[in-house]
Amino acid sequence: MKIKYLLFALSVTSLTSCFREEKKISSQISISPSNIENQAPYYANEAAVRSETDKIIDDVNTVLSKTSVATGRTDGLDLPCGVFKVDSISSDLSLNRPQIFRIRYDSSKNCAKVVRKGLITVSIFPIGAKWKDQGAKLELNFSGYQVYYPLSSQTLTFSGVKTLTNQSGGQIINLVIAPIKSSIVHIIRGNLNVTYNSGKSRKWYVSRKKTYSTTNGNWSGLELKVEGDSLQNIAESGINRDGETFITYFNTPIIYTNCGNDFIGPYKITSGVIKYSVNENYLLATGGFSLNSVNKAIAVNDCSAMGYYLQYFLNGKEVANRFQEY
Repeated sequence: MKIKYLLFALSVTSLTSCFREEKKISSQISISPSNIENQAPYYANEAAVRSETDKIIDDVNTVLSKTSVATGRTDGLDLPCGVFKVDSISSDLSLNRPQIFRIRYDSSKNCAKVVRKGLITVSIFPIGAKWKDQGAKLELNFSGYQVYYPLSSQTLTFSGVKTLTNQSGGQIINLVIAPIKSSIVHIIRGNLNVTYNSGKSRKWYVSRKKTYSTTNGNWSGLELKVEGDSLQNIAESGINRDGETFITYFNTPIIYTNCGNDFIGPYKITSGVIKYSVNENYLLATGGFSLNSVNKAIAVNDCSAMGYYLQYFLNGKEVANRFQEY
């Protein structure tokens, strides 16, 4: 299973948007040690659950970055793949009603070998708030949202709520452009029900923290730290599709480093350790590794990093290890 880089596919001018900060971040892996080989691409597994819920955040960011969406006008907008309509309801203080966006998906488009349909309702709290405000929260409600994988004829259906809170206030642009912020902190929470094509429904909880900062006051120093935001640095927990209880720990935060000279990167994971556990079995994934001249995995922890060092443990004993490219 490939682990994606942090992709900031943005121009500097688009940074003025409130919602373009969250772009395709895939910072975790999900391989059950008791079923290591069952991780083919485009299958309805735990990795797919994480990927699809993160893609929803990407879509919300894209839609809300379009200023005309706030007026309900979406004609001519370059909407995310699979989105056929966006409804907008303006905030109304007299009615105690928040700003609401409804993102509607149909099943007519195959988006990177995935077909989506259903409805995501996004509300902005507190009433009257803007995303750049400190404490502003996006509440994403999943309603009959379904993802179909044609290559495997498998589906995932989501219901529940995921939230993003702007803990620090400000936008990523404010790391470099006034009013300057030393860091931008976003808190992610999720309480989802995931139903597989077998008809079995599983619980999925998310608790993550993302901190954006710059090491030199410029875009070339932009860095993202992703960590668990609960006791013991737990980032995710729940029941996987096999009915097993799993916990994903960020033993140390995952660090994405800008390996370019401007905002667009490229970005690489240069350090961090993730632990995915099922019962007493677990997988450790350590970022920031590369291969030396004899193809041995070594820690480099800089922009020459190429992947993770994976270690598999069964009943507390390491039984296998290997290098995995990002």
